[in-house]
Amino acid sequence: MKTPNWKNELPIKPISKNQVDICRGPLSLSEKERDLFLEILSPEEKEKAFRFHFEKDRTAYIASRGMLRLFLSHYMEEKPESIQFEYNDFGKPFLKNGIYDKKLHFNLAHAGNLVLFAFTSDQEIGIDVEFIREDFSIDTIVNNYFCSQEIQEIQKLDPSAAFTLFFKFWARKEAILKAMGKGLSFPLEKCNVSLVRGLDFSRVILTDAQEVDKVWYVMDLLYEDKYTAALALKKPEVELSFWDFPMGM
Repeated sequence: MKTPNWKNELPIKPISKNQVDICRGPLSLSEKERDLFLEILSPEEKEKAFRFHFEKDRTAYIASRGMLRLFLSHYMEEKPESIQFEYNDFGKPFLKNGIYDKKLHFNLAHAGNLVLFAFTSDQEIGIDVEFIREDFSIDTIVNNYFCSQEIQEIQKLDPSAAFTLFFKFWARKEAILKAMGKGLSFPLEKCNVSLVRGLDFSRVILTDAQEVDKVWYVMDLLYEDKYTAALALKKPEVELSFWDFPMGM
């Protein structure tokens, strides 16, 4: 994959078969933007937003849910406040079944001051983004949730490079688990992402004997500064497009 060409506009619609739209936006909002996003949230979302203790977390939630509703409104040609969700047992959101004529799969993730979305029409999809930081010990997490190959790769590196690789591995694992719709209920050490290379899709085979969908495809998304991100899906023959949320729309 070449360096993404981010377009500052809403994606082209309808989303075509084998198309994946990657969209991003900032989590910091002006007071006006915050109020506009808050208006289109459901009563349940508003209640959840105001349960956050810290203002930064509250604003991040309002921003990510508000932008999600506006993107879905664009694709589905529905009012953003009318979009209805349902959730699986692990908390993954879907468009409510039986209401919409158009089929759309989506996923979102946020870290730092960035939220990422992935949209496609014909398969489950997962996306994750991580803000790379070095203010904690990764040893316990690595030993408990990473497989032996991943541990070996991390231990080869100097501390700063080890943190970067740790977050790359974590983003890849999270993207797969989110595409599966299982979140952290799946044993992460049975998801070896150490062989994912470059910015193209690589096959990852899950080693959990009870898992039906064992094969997933994962790629790193090129990110600047202190972020790393990954995308996961079942069918890698897709075209990627990249879109910045047009603030002030």
